[in-house]
Amino acid sequence: MARTAACAKIFGWQRLSTLDLLDGSFVLLTGSDGGPWSQAAAQVATALQVKLAPYRIGPAGDLLNPDHNWAQKMGVSPDGAVLVRPDGFVAWRARNLAATPELVLEQVLNRILCRSITTANA
Repeated sequence: MARTAACAKIFGWQRLSTLDLLDGSFVLLTGSDGGPWSQAAAQVATALQVKLAPYRIGPAGDLLNPDHNWAQKMGVSPDGAVLVRPDGFVAWRARNLAATPELVLEQVLNRILCRSITTANA
C-alpha cells in the first residue's frame, strides 16, 4: 500500500500539500473532470455516516496543481478518482469515471470499513 503523493496544491492563496488535506477524514481526490465523483462522495458519506471530503484538482476545481501532473502522478485520468484513508495511505483508485460512481464508492468504503455489503448493492 502506498501513501498519497505529496503534490503541491494551491487552495485560495495558500500553497499546501495533499497531505495537508488529511484531518481524520477519508479524502476523495478527483481529476478536473471528476465532478460526478464529488457528488457521489457527498451522497455516500451521508448514507454510510462517514467523514469523506472530496476535492477536485484542476483549473476549475477546488485545488490547483501548478505542475498540471497530479492525474499522471496518481495513475488516473482527468475523470478518475483516488480515495485516501485518514492515515494518508491510498485505499483505492479508479482510473476513469465509473458508470455508477455512487454505487462503486459505497461498495469500496464498505469493504475498507469491513462492513457487510447488501445484495442490492453488490
